[in-house]
Amino acid sequence: MYIFSCSFPLRLSLATPDLNSVNGVINNLLYITPTRHLLYVTDTRSGVTTHNLEHLSCFFPGLLALGLLSLSTTDSLAYTSSQKQIHRWVAEGLAETCWLIYHDQESGLGPDEVQMVDYANYMKTQGSNDRNNPAHGTSFGSIAGLEQEGLWVRQIAKWKKDGKMSGTPPGVPIPGERFKREEDPKNRDYRVTINNFLLRPEVCFIARVFFHRRD
Repeated sequence: MYIFSCSFPLRLSLATPDLNSVNGVINNLLYITPTRHLLYVTDTRSGVTTHNLEHLSCFFPGLLALGLLSLSTTDSLAYTSSQKQIHRWVAEGLAETCWLIYHDQESGLGPDEVQMVDYANYMKTQGSNDRNNPAHGTSFGSIAGLEQEGLWVRQIAKWKKDGKMSGTPPGVPIPGERFKREEDPKNRDYRVTINNFLLRPEVCFIARVFFHRRD
């Protein structure tokens, strides 16, 4: 399977390093927001999680979906049926979040980058005694520990422990239903940080020179 970037194709196989990369993202960079339970993928800078969701990251659910459709568990012993199920959930949850961010906007056009509300920031603003706070009734030694509570894999582990395997996992839409549109920006579980677009690859150089864009 080939992935085409702006400048060159990359080949994705079922080799162990490729699977390790994909699963590394799922295990370490996939989070869920505390109130709307939006699944999102983020990055780190200097070892610190940014909790930014970039518009271009919305390719990731499509990549996982292509793998589900075109790759088989017989192609690699590492690509198990349970792993395929995880990939399916991630693809569905991330695609829903990407769609919802478009749907939330009055213009119908999603922003280039949003800052997601993470568990640590939610704890700071809501307080540990708020019963709507996901951390209510729990004890954490530090804000960093609370941030880790927002990891999707940790939420999945808690979901399994609670015996809810017959239902829909956290961050994944219920079949036939969609997350509801939120018109109030304060209640969206994210805030828009970059709302302008440079869609054509040929303008990237101009953007870097004249607009000092990071991306």
